[in-house]
Amino acid sequence: MPPSNKIITVDDEKRIIELYIDGLSAPKILKELNNKFKTKKTVYDTLQKYGIKCRDFSDYNKVDHNYFSNIDNPRKAYVLGLMITDGWVNENKNCIGIQLQEKDKYIIEMIKKEWNSQEKILFIDRENLQRFKNSSNMYRICAYSRKIVEDLRKFGVVQRKSLRTILPIIDDHYMYDMIRGILDGDGCIFTHSNGKNIGIKFTGSHYLMAQLSMFLYTNNKQKITYSIPINRNTYSNVEWINPKDVSRIARKIYKNKENNYFLTRKYERIKHLIG
Repeated sequence: MPPSNKIITVDDEKRIIELYIDGLSAPKILKELNNKFKTKKTVYDTLQKYGIKCRDFSDYNKVDHNYFSNIDNPRKAYVLGLMITDGWVNENKNCIGIQLQEKDKYIIEMIKKEWNSQEKILFIDRENLQRFKNSSNMYRICAYSRKIVEDLRKFGVVQRKSLRTILPIIDDHYMYDMIRGILDGDGCIFTHSNGKNIGIKFTGSHYLMAQLSMFLYTNNKQKITYSIPINRNTYSNVEWINPKDVSRIARKIYKNKENNYFLTRKYERIKHLIG
């Protein structure tokens, strides 16, 4: 039989407060009290009675809350690029996540390690993704942190960001690592219709594509051709197919790659142009 609710004593209240301050969650507190009380409401009512602020859900999840506070290495810049494109934010739940194809699971595993997240990597069966044409199995990693959500907002990574993404300005040393993340998220390396030239293409919001193309144009000593973003209704594309342009862009993007922080399937298609 389930435990019946009993009258809470001063000693019970004192014990609840002690356990909560020690970091235990409401369910664990009830267990410590031998399930004397039925619901978590007993715990929350006690905390409210004594003016103790409840912790946020994200406080129970181990993660590096300051991960995006300062983009100070190539790995963080790359992950930021992925968040700009393939990432998502739920501001109501202080939750972020990235979902990639099954064959790119190693990137998800590295991000989990980077974030120092205790959340499990989730497998998403394509049978549950039938509303997406040509969908494939996916892997997802999430993290819960109010601080991370607030920090990402500074870079334009917000809830329902798809049409509002911008190119954040970070330390010059890491801009191309971030762009590598953008390429791996919503870009592609393709073979031109002539069957010879390898092209590089980015897809994203009108703002992001305009800023990205301008950045790549103005930050090459040997000027690449400026490519005007092509409006595709809600999104824009920007691409280069001139071998010299593609080579110059690729060298910059992959210069600081480390610890396999790049999609090998894309890199393999362009590495011969890097030299």
